[in-house]
Amino acid sequence: MAGKLKKLSIAFYWHFYQPVYGIKKDSDYIMPWSRLHAVKDYMSMLMLAKKFRNIKININISPTLLDDFEKYSDNNFHDIHSRLSVKDENLLTDEEKKFILSNFFDANFENMILPDKQYLLLAQKFQKNPDINSFSKEEYSDLMALFNLAWINPVHYGKYPELKKLKKKGCNYTLEDRRKIIQIHRDIIKRIIPEMKKMLKSGKIELTTNPYYHPVMPILIDSSDTIQTANDDTPKDIEMKKSAKAQIISSISRFYEVFNTVPKGIWLPELAISLKTVKLLTELGINWIIADESCLVNSAKEILTRDFDANLENPYPLLKTYSYKTSNGDIRILFRDSLFPNLINYEYPSMDTIHSSNDFYDRLKIIQGKIQSSPDETHLLTIALDGENCWEMYKNYGNDFLEKVYKAINNDSTLETVLISEYNSKDKHIKTMNTIKAGTQNSQNFSFWIDEPLKNKAWDYLKKVRDDLEICAKRRSKNANLHNAFREFFIAQASDWFWWYGEPNHSGHDNVFDYMFRTHLKNVYSSLNIEPPEYLDEPIS
Repeated sequence: MAGKLKKLSIAFYWHFYQPVYGIKKDSDYIMPWSRLHAVKDYMSMLMLAKKFRNIKININISPTLLDDFEKYSDNNFHDIHSRLSVKDENLLTDEEKKFILSNFFDANFENMILPDKQYLLLAQKFQKNPDINSFSKEEYSDLMALFNLAWINPVHYGKYPELKKLKKKGCNYTLEDRRKIIQIHRDIIKRIIPEMKKMLKSGKIELTTNPYYHPVMPILIDSSDTIQTANDDTPKDIEMKKSAKAQIISSISRFYEVFNTVPKGIWLPELAISLKTVKLLTELGINWIIADESCLVNSAKEILTRDFDANLENPYPLLKTYSYKTSNGDIRILFRDSLFPNLINYEYPSMDTIHSSNDFYDRLKIIQGKIQSSPDETHLLTIALDGENCWEMYKNYGNDFLEKVYKAINNDSTLETVLISEYNSKDKHIKTMNTIKAGTQNSQNFSFWIDEPLKNKAWDYLKKVRDDLEICAKRRSKNANLHNAFREFFIAQASDWFWWYGEPNHSGHDNVFDYMFRTHLKNVYSSLNIEPPEYLDEPIS
């Protein structure tokens, strides 16, 4: 009976991305998240997929991460956290001790601190008495070791037996122990790109890229497409289409440099789409993109109704690939089912693994049951989301959940995981789109990045710098430093800066993000030996 079922194809599409954490070309990174997510998530995601013969995954690898992996392969490169981690605890200054106490508990309490007796004792001690003098040099050494150990995914213990010994040690960590931990971090990072290349060659993964520094493309191309309320202070003439195009071209070039091939698809940052964005992508030869299901509703006027359990009553429109024709050719658009990212990010972490993985599989089968009366033979469910941020909220770093989900699909002959380009090349049931409404992963709402007082102020700063940079570019067309100036300007276009400014998002490090944003804008001027404007000294937050 099961063999007669129409097969449901599933595209897992994981987005690997971190912003630029360095503020000077040769300086330590301000934040450690590229390194820590590499040892907790990026390599382990590859390893989990490799365990199952029938599992294929799609990964978007940001050019900024490719740069970071290369940097961390150099033993002399550090972020602030790793440099402190390999410093003799006897030589720590008061400022460094304060930094360690303020930042080395930055881990999920329930899954990364609570299970470790010594880490928990140090956290409780800090809560009772955060005075730097209340901690011994041995405790500072332990805290640095335990923080870096906590971020290592247990899947790596098999390859690095010394990790088990270090974890079991629990306390009294030496400088040599900490150096060994950071060196293992580096070794894991060095293996990521070679592993991706192997899996790419064997057909286990498809890789894509995103505009280099992760800007919200519709805002750069034409902000009028993205503004809904039009407050008095909302910038109305951002006009950075040249930047948008340059960011895509440079990301494709970087991708080719690393993988010796050109990506067929591209991940639009924040899944932000607009008609003008799509036209630019086809001009640059991009074959396919994905968008949120809300864009399908708004653009094609499809009605997606969910039942009491949040399952789609009619999933058919969301399981099709769409084609939009431009003067430069066609582009395929896939629309993700937004229920699955919400479940993975917010619901499943609080459930036991058997319950959550069974629920996931059951929902796949419910969708599959509803396509049996479809006139088409091919149906694609797109499950697309960030590939790093949620897993620390799971027991065992999400390994058990993902492994059970992959195993259930792997063992079900009526389900298959696919590479998106491979699926597109065989799919004969393409639907046509006549128009595309601007939208993001949050429906038509761009207010997480613009049209809010502090976000608008940041855009105003960016516009002023853009105007100055363009004047300099005309005067200094052969100045080699222009390249560095434009790089700093492109970094300042990243979606992250605007996400953390104002309401409603708060990182706990908003002042640091503000400092980094303004420093990159200052770097535009310093690259050209020009004194930065005084307004860039004023915090936006």
